[in-house]
Amino acid sequence: MTLMEIEARMQNSERLSRLRLEQIRDLDRVTLDAPTRGIPERGWTVTGVNDDVVSLAMAALRVDVPLAYVQAVYRTREPDAAWVLALSARIERIGGSGGNPEHLLVRKITT
Repeated sequence: MTLMEIEARMQNSERLSRLRLEQIRDLDRVTLDAPTRGIPERGWTVTGVNDDVVSLAMAALRVDVPLAYVQAVYRTREPDAAWVLALSARIERIGGSGGNPEHLLVRKITT
């Protein structure tokens, strides 16, 4: 079967997203189609995918995004990205305070 035939038979969107995420190579750049604050949307790499999350990295920044928040994964012809991840979440950079280090926060977007 071709990849498109496999995708057409899949009943679970998380499984479909995981299948596509696993096609992304280590050096492929990813653009986030999601609201962000304090971080760039472009220049990310996928560092891992498991049953629950996709791990993303850019320089020293690291974030785990639940697969349930991944709406779509698709190839792009943008000059600085090979893939786009559309998320139903926002990602914000939170400054360190009260002894806590700076980190990224992922929150589901509710309508």
